[in-house]
Parts: sequence; structure tokens; C-alpha cells
Amino acid sequence: MGNIKAGELIIRDLGYYSVDSYKKIEDNNAFSISRMKSQIKIYEKKNNRYVTLELSKLINRIRKSSKHNFDQSVYIGANEKKELRLMAWLLE
Repeated sequence: MGNIKAGELIIRDLGYYSVDSYKKIEDNNAFSISRMKSQIKIYEKKNNRYVTLELSKLINRIRKSSKHNFDQSVYIGANEKKELRLMAWLLE
């Protein structure tokens, strides 16, 4: 990842990421958008514990929501957790 300038938007449409790359973007006051691959584990923080957010449960939440989308902070990373904003819509 080359020189990142403050205010830049980095788009990753193939879903490749690392927690460190997101930290570098954030440290440089830049922004990113990335497609998330379905095999990536997503976590929610509940009672100071990281709980896996299963894709089937996420889909059910979206179906039940009045806005028909999901927009909330979640965490990724097997060992070190990184907080990200996850936005999702069902395309049916």
C-alpha cells in the first residue's frame, strides 16, 4: 500500500484486506470501502465478549428491519479485532 493521503477514499472491490491495512488507512485519516467476502468472520461485542455474527442471522435481521438494511459497527480479525462499519442490503 503506497502513500496514503488524508481524505483519500480507497476502494477494494475484490474483498482483499488485512487488519493492518485498515489501520494504515485510518492512521492516515483516509477512508475505505471494501466488499466483504462471505467467509470472513464478523463479530459483535456483547458484554465485553466478541460473539460471531452468523450470515443467516444477519440476513434475518435485515428482513425484519423496517429499513431492510444493516448498518452498525462490527469487528473482524481472528486474533486482533478491528472495529469497522458494516453496511448490508439484501438483493432479492
